[in-house]
Amino acid sequence: VFTNEKGVSDETQVFPVVKKLLDGKPAPAGAFTFTLEDPEGNIVETVTNGAGGYVTFQPITFTMEDLDGAYSTNFSYKIREIDQTDPTIEYDSMDYMEAWVTLSASSNGLKAKLRYYRNGFTSTEDPTFKNNTKPGNLKFSKEIEGATDAAEDQFFTFEVTFKNPDQSPWTGDYAGEVKQYKNNSTSYLWANVSTGTVTVQLKGGECVEYTDIPAGVTYEVRETGSLPGWQMDGTVHTGKIVAAQTNEHSFLNSYSTKGVANIKLTKAMHGRDLADGEFTFQLCQDNTV
Repeated sequence: VFTNEKGVSDETQVFPVVKKLLDGKPAPAGAFTFTLEDPEGNIVETVTNGAGGYVTFQPITFTMEDLDGAYSTNFSYKIREIDQTDPTIEYDSMDYMEAWVTLSASSNGLKAKLRYYRNGFTSTEDPTFKNNTKPGNLKFSKEIEGATDAAEDQFFTFEVTFKNPDQSPWTGDYAGEVKQYKNNSTSYLWANVSTGTVTVQLKGGECVEYTDIPAGVTYEVRETGSLPGWQMDGTVHTGKIVAAQTNEHSFLNSYSTKGVANIKLTKAMHGRDLADGEFTFQLCQDNTV
């Protein structure tokens, strides 16, 4: 609630005040800059938001002379947010907040009424500029080496846990894309998760990207389970989502069929007993001893 007018016999004032929110909360003092333009478009004052997000300009004074002989007249002032250059901020789409002053004479003296309009059209009782911190993304990929043709189709399972800055689970809708580099294909994931943990399966050469995650959310990505023939990447990747950026990680698994085999054969002879050393055997691989 703002007190916008004060009446005296031949002079009155209005007090332009708007509010600045960042992510639904009062913006930190000094975080954003605003100008006040007079009806001719001249900048008469430049200020930053104060404590509680309030943007307060100096009072505008009117006298009887401003009526120019009329009983009532209007004046249009524009409040604009400037220096909208922070790449991590999504600024309010509103171009300006119009401060519309109706000046009138009455038996009690000069009166001024101040009203606000978004972009000069939409009346509002809550003259507020609303900015939001841009979300970030998380992307991780699965790489493999040494795989046979059959092993290349193996799925690997990953568990991703998200937490809010207060360490409570970040829950809600998880939207993601799985991309296959080899054939340039894309599939889409969606899940509503109440625990803050989501599971995804990837093949070698695939990646998954989760988008629109609030800045400040922390995460942990780990590969789960074990598979015959595979040396699993035991890395656990952790981090914090940064506004307007993509955090990227990679997991590398190696495939190997090497091992130790004990080969034992029995030679049988029908009709007589075998003599020691009577027969010789060779162990070959691909016709090579």
